[in-house]
Amino acid sequence: MTGTRHVFDVDSLTPSELEVVLSLAEVDPATLAPALAGQGVALVFEKPSARTRNSTEMAVVALGGHPVYIQGAEVGLDVRESAEDVARTLACYHSVLCARVMDHRTLTRMAGALDAAGMPVPVVNLLSDVAHPCQALADLLTLRHEFGDSLEGRTVAYIGDANNVWLSLALAGAMVGLTVNVAAPKGYGPTDADLERVTGLGGRGLVTDEPAEAVAGADAVYTDVWTSMGQEDESAARIEAFAGFTVDEALMKKAAWRGDRRRSGGRTAEPDLAPGRQPDARHAGAPGLAETGQQPNPGRSGMKVTKHQRQHRITKLLETRAVGSQTHLVELLAGEGIEATQATVSRDLEELGALKVRLPGGDTAYALPELPSHQVAPEDHLRRILGEWVVEAAFSGNLVVLRTPPGSAHVVGSALDRSGFPGVIGTVAGDDTVLVVAAEAAGGAGVAARLAAVSGLEALTGTSGAILADNAGIPLPAVLAANTSPPANTAPPDNAATEAPRVSHAGSNSSKKRG
Repeated sequence: MTGTRHVFDVDSLTPSELEVVLSLAEVDPATLAPALAGQGVALVFEKPSARTRNSTEMAVVALGGHPVYIQGAEVGLDVRESAEDVARTLACYHSVLCARVMDHRTLTRMAGALDAAGMPVPVVNLLSDVAHPCQALADLLTLRHEFGDSLEGRTVAYIGDANNVWLSLALAGAMVGLTVNVAAPKGYGPTDADLERVTGLGGRGLVTDEPAEAVAGADAVYTDVWTSMGQEDESAARIEAFAGFTVDEALMKKAAWRGDRRRSGGRTAEPDLAPGRQPDARHAGAPGLAETGQQPNPGRSGMKVTKHQRQHRITKLLETRAVGSQTHLVELLAGEGIEATQATVSRDLEELGALKVRLPGGDTAYALPELPSHQVAPEDHLRRILGEWVVEAAFSGNLVVLRTPPGSAHVVGSALDRSGFPGVIGTVAGDDTVLVVAAEAAGGAGVAARLAAVSGLEALTGTSGAILADNAGIPLPAVLAANTSPPANTAPPDNAATEAPRVSHAGSNSSKKRG
């Protein structure tokens, strides 16, 4: 068996990995490292597609790889050869196997065969009857372009068949704090198993068979074809069943509300959801998903707050209450009128550095560790955060610049602000850059060296001491470890007077490869 990670659906990624993927998707492809240079990527299309083929082929090319498009008839999945044999054969030539298939089990069988054979080739789902993760990623990217990077508190109304497209969108929404309502005809709604997966990630939304209820107050309305490939025999029955589920001007008027929903403005005067009817017994009791207009917290309407406001309130709750679970924390926030999903508070707790501690009596609760003033570096939380997100460090005078993947600078800045890191006066976080102001006595060189050490940069680069010299040609402190310390007679680099010294992870100056 191997430890290869396969991508079957959106939740094959962690929330932080999903954020990195979305951020990288907005970067100029020409600036990305050629991660697939000299490698082949098999694209098996049992179902044809124009957009998926073109986008995937060009993505592979942008990363330096060579895509090979393979039609289903060319390999004859489970006709000429079993799916397992096809996977093992393609893995001899390719580093990645992407497939667009009729049956989701084909993907899991391929992945299982490769794992059993010890062939470390990941399988990526380009579409199956169960999931459409690439579509969901594109949908989140579209919503971010419309509303900004944070989708917390936004609502999407999905109208139509609660199929693979809905499921992947709902899972992705749960991971970024996006509410996904769904309106489907009876018999075409979400299954209990699908709802359990969504709510297990902290997902929230409305499940109804009335489109008007689903779109009330929504920021965006989403629909899909009523009859997908392979369902042609059901076309007549589906057209009859989905009568009244057309997304038209009349339905969109019911979704409209006052206020600017786009990037520039806040939400105002959002209308209440319709009271609805009694929930269908098939979905009764599904946690986190309100049926037919019922609100999860009927006693108090949800208040939209910024992330910093929410994290400040979480800090106060952890200081005054014994909070034993993320679900409990969501309930406490809801009691104060603050809407947050479990996925959201999970990210908040991680950024705040919260730890589980044992209380008298044996119970456990979240707590925020107080770092003593004499502690040089918080070896647990800060080393983990910086080691994961900092990809490059540079300094000039008493200023230090830390580079992160796009959209991740605030995580590093927040961790540094809370750490009491010696010699740091404060930080300013942008999108992919954190500006660290060092105290005069500490100096930018010393703080940069310690931050580089905590981030693990020196262990990954092996950069010569010449590059690690400051603008006057003075070597950085010995904390950078022996393999990066320059010989005593090393001369300063030619550009030492014009370019700030920097140290970065090997092979990347824009993003860090994560396992």
